[in-house]
Amino acid sequence: MKLYRLLTIISLTAFGCSSTMPIYESTLESKFSDNQAGMQLDETSDLSWQVTNDDQYLFVRLATSKRTTQTKILRAGLKIYFDQTGQKAETTYLNFPIFQERQRTSREEMGSRPGRPGQNEERRAFDLSGMIGKTPPDALFVRGEEQMPFNYLSDQEIFKVELSADTSGVLHFYAAIPFEKINPEGLQGISKLSLGIVSGAFEIPVNTGNGMNPPGGGMPGGNPRMAEMQKRMAEMVEPVKIWSGLKLTK
Repeated sequence: MKLYRLLTIISLTAFGCSSTMPIYESTLESKFSDNQAGMQLDETSDLSWQVTNDDQYLFVRLATSKRTTQTKILRAGLKIYFDQTGQKAETTYLNFPIFQERQRTSREEMGSRPGRPGQNEERRAFDLSGMIGKTPPDALFVRGEEQMPFNYLSDQEIFKVELSADTSGVLHFYAAIPFEKINPEGLQGISKLSLGIVSGAFEIPVNTGNGMNPPGGGMPGGNPRMAEMQKRMAEMVEPVKIWSGLKLTK
């Protein structure tokens, strides 16, 4: 009886620790098309993402038109994790823009998504290209205790990282990571892999003197503009968090 109970506990523990992440199947980089047909969408952050690979590199592409998500990536930082256990370990990752501690944000960084009628003033206040231009070029790749800093604007030949904005106000992120930096044996040494996309987040001032309140606080009734501002404030304090298993093309 005791043995049966012990086996039951072990089985439940193993079941509880098993991965429930979805599995994303990578395609060959040579078949990549920029029509976003293979993009996966995280509805919470409105962030689209796609992974491709060849025999040497893993390619990650991100795109979003959501102002709060753009701001969290550009000002609070982004980490892309690579876990060879297929879980959510955070020991191997690309950090660019450099991940920051929670910081404060301003009203201008609360701009709405592009294309909404009646909000031209807010769209002008949110300068996506300007934010990209002000992004520090420092980047970092970490594998366990090993840290590999690099400048993403330099001509170094190991890591490739790009930031850009299109005419529709969409932020695009691109990274090419050598498999040998994830595993010294390269692609053939990777039997299992999961991907994590995690942004930084912000602290919102409790009392800014301009009528803004912290998320969850009361707002003046009947003011849809202020209600929308509060919604965006609540989004700013929550980091983007996306995890998925990867099936690589070999």
